[in-house]
Amino acid sequence: MKKNKIQIFVRLLCLSLGLSLIPMSNVRGKEISDSQLQKYVNIRNQITENEKTHDNFSKTKIETINKLLEKLKSKDAKARAGAASLIVKISQISSLESVAPALIEALQDENPIVRSNAAESLGNIHISNQQLIVSALIQALKDKDVTVRLRAGFALYLSATINQLPISKELPAFTQALKDNNPQVRSYAAKTLGLLREKAASAVPQLIQVLKEDNNSQVRSAAASALGKIGEKEAEALKKKLQKLEEDNN
Repeated sequence: MKKNKIQIFVRLLCLSLGLSLIPMSNVRGKEISDSQLQKYVNIRNQITENEKTHDNFSKTKIETINKLLEKLKSKDAKARAGAASLIVKISQISSLESVAPALIEALQDENPIVRSNAAESLGNIHISNQQLIVSALIQALKDKDVTVRLRAGFALYLSATINQLPISKELPAFTQALKDNNPQVRSYAAKTLGLLREKAASAVPQLIQVLKEDNNSQVRSAAASALGKIGEKEAEALKKKLQKLEEDNN
């Protein structure tokens, strides 16, 4: 029995070192069967195969990202739009630093679909200098195309929620967006101001105006929610102003 245990130990050691084995049929130990040893071999082979697959997949992703970066400069607008949408979905964290500038440049594309896709993708990126992304999306929030403004507004809101973008210095852009002719853009602007809480105290008058005058219920709801998040003092001021308005109307 002791001899069998030693033989089994030697074979397991050989397996772990990747050495060839003598026929397993020579092993008579009952503690570990041939089938169990074969399972061990199969597992190790699978691990090795997975490691190779991972390495090949990583290499393929890098090559694909490089191709998409080239597509962003294509003469074909559809190719540029597709690349702007897809590139972030397959990018690795380490590659985002090079992807972000390309997408920021795509925000200046002559095609609105390319610009809107680039804005959406930038909302899913976190890099060391987030201010680059903020500044680019703030400019996109003023785009002449409503879809681009909508994607930029959503990207800023999403990024502020997930990546905590440094947007507190961009209050004028968001208060201006409260006047956008698209209700969804106005709604995202109000929601983003709410994320800033007390830092958005100076936007209270504009939010109150939206609450009173906007003809879209979702926008008014977003403004009310933002006002509630900005702080107790500001909320109290709002309450007093609303009470005064009711008294004046009566």
